[in-house]
Amino acid sequence: MNLHQAPFGWLSCALALGMLLPESWADPLQWAGVAALAGLWALSLAAAPGRLWRWRHGPSVCILVATLALGSWLMQGQLQESPVLTQPLPVSATVRLLAPPRTASRSVRCQVELLACDEPSWRGGKILLYLPLEPEAQELAVGQVLDIEGELGPIRAVSDEFDYAAYMRQRGFLGQVYAASGKWRRSAFQAGFSLRVACERSRQRLLRRYGRAGLEPEPLALVAALTLGEKSLIDSPLKQRFASAGVAHILAVSGMHVGIVCGLLGLLLRPLVRRRRLETLRQLLLTALLWGYACLTGLSASVVRAVLMFSVVALGRCLRRRTSSWNALGFAAFVMLAIRPFYLFDAGFQLSFAAVASILWLQPCFRQQLDGGADPNSQTVTSSPIDEAAAIWGLPGAARSLAGYFKDLLSVSLAAQIGTAPLSVWYFHQFPNYFWLGNLLMVPLALAVTCLAVATLTLGWLPHAGPALAWLLNQAAGLFCRLAAVIDSLPASLAAGLYPEAWEIVLIYILLALIVSISKNKCYIYSLNRGLRHLKNLRYDFKNYR
Repeated sequence: MNLHQAPFGWLSCALALGMLLPESWADPLQWAGVAALAGLWALSLAAAPGRLWRWRHGPSVCILVATLALGSWLMQGQLQESPVLTQPLPVSATVRLLAPPRTASRSVRCQVELLACDEPSWRGGKILLYLPLEPEAQELAVGQVLDIEGELGPIRAVSDEFDYAAYMRQRGFLGQVYAASGKWRRSAFQAGFSLRVACERSRQRLLRRYGRAGLEPEPLALVAALTLGEKSLIDSPLKQRFASAGVAHILAVSGMHVGIVCGLLGLLLRPLVRRRRLETLRQLLLTALLWGYACLTGLSASVVRAVLMFSVVALGRCLRRRTSSWNALGFAAFVMLAIRPFYLFDAGFQLSFAAVASILWLQPCFRQQLDGGADPNSQTVTSSPIDEAAAIWGLPGAARSLAGYFKDLLSVSLAAQIGTAPLSVWYFHQFPNYFWLGNLLMVPLALAVTCLAVATLTLGWLPHAGPALAWLLNQAAGLFCRLAAVIDSLPASLAAGLYPEAWEIVLIYILLALIVSISKNKCYIYSLNRGLRHLKNLRYDFKNYR
C-alpha cells in the first residue's frame, strides 16, 4: 500500500493510532500537530522545489503527524460528550422511542432519545428505559413520546465475560432509567422529524409484509436479518448453529448485501447506460438509493463502510478517474472515525475492515494458487486445472464460469477468514472449523434468498406470482437453516473455550503481515534464501574445521 497511491489508507491508520494514545499525550500531540501544520506551510512557501530534495518526505510526515493529533483531539471530545456515570442521578425528561420495545421476563426495555431534561448536556443523548411489564408498555410504538421520572444510573453488566456497559456507551447511550408505574405517561410534546424513526417505521412495515407472506419462524428470522438487518427474531439456538457453520457474518448486512442491492438497482437503471451523458445521473441515483438502504438497515458499521466505498467508486466514474480499492477503504475508515471515534472499538467496524483488507491483500495470492500458479498481474491467460477438467469432460462454458465462481468464492472465504479469525476468537472465544464448507454451500444460497426476498417485497401483491415467490423464499431460507444444522452436527465443528490475550492477537497480526510481505516480495525471499545459505555454509565450516 503506497502512500501516494492510497493516501487515505495511511491517514486512517494515523487517525486510529492517535485515538488509541492515552489521554496524557493529548496536549503534547496538539502542539505537535500545530508544529506539523506550520512546517507544512513553510515547505509549501519554498521557492524552488528542486532544492528541497532532501526534504521530499517532509510534507507527508507533517500531514501524518497532524492527523495523529486530530485523532487524539477527536477521541477526547467524544469522551467528554459521553460521561461515565458512577452513581444514580434523579432525572425528569421527555423521551422518544427509537426502536420497538423488547419484552423481558420482568420488564419492558426501550431505546429512547432524550428530547428535554433537567441537564442540558444530556439532550440529544440516548438511554435505556425500563418500564414495568404492563400491557400499555408492550403496545408502545416507534416514535411515541413519553414523559418519565426516575434515576439515571450506569448500565448494568449482563455477564462477566462481556462488558455490556462499555458496548452501549460506545453506541452513544448515557445510562439506564427505570420508570415505575405512575412515573411514566404518554406525552403531548410535538417532536420534530427524525430520520432514524422514519427508517425504523419503514423497516417494521417491511417486516410485517414478510409476516403476511406466510414465512415460517426460522426462515422469517433469517430473511429479516439478511435484508433488513433485524436480528431480534433470531433465537439463541439458531444463532449458535450459524456460528458453528461459519456463516454468522452473512447475517450482518455488509458489502455482499449492498452489492446485491446495487446489482438489482443497476438493472432498473440500465436504460441510462445507453446514453453516456446520463452515466453521472445513474451513479448519483445509485449512490442515493444505497444510502437510503443503509439508513433502512440501521446504519451498521459494515453497511456504512460498503456504501462509502461505493460512493468513492461512483465519484471516480463520474470524474472519469480510476479509484484504488485501498484508497477507498482508507477513505471510508477516515470518514467513519472522524464522525464517530467510538467506531474504533466497535466489533463490527473492526471485523468489516479486517475482512476487506485481508481480501484485498490475500485473495490475489490464493486465486493465483487456484489458477495453477499464474501471476494475477500478468496479461496472459492460462488455463487452470478446473478449466482443463471442464474442457476434458465437455462441460459448457457456463459450467466453466461456475467453476471459476466457486474458485473466487473459496479464495475470498479463505482470505476473509484468515484476516478476521484473531478478532473473532478474541470477541466470541470460538472458531468454526468448517467455515470453508459453510461458505461454499451457503453463500450462493444466501444470494438466492436475498434476491427472492427483494422480489417478494416488490412483487408480492401480484395474485399468482406473490404466493409463488413467498413459497420459494420459504423453501430457500429453510434449506439455509437446515444446512447450518447439518454442518453444526459434524464432529468437531466448533472449537470453543478460546481465550487469548491481547498481546497474542497483536502478535498474530504482526506475524501474518510479515509472512505475507515476505512471500509477496521477491527481494525479501532472495535475502532470506541468501541468509539461510550463509548459515548453512557456516555450519558446514564449523563442523569440518573445528
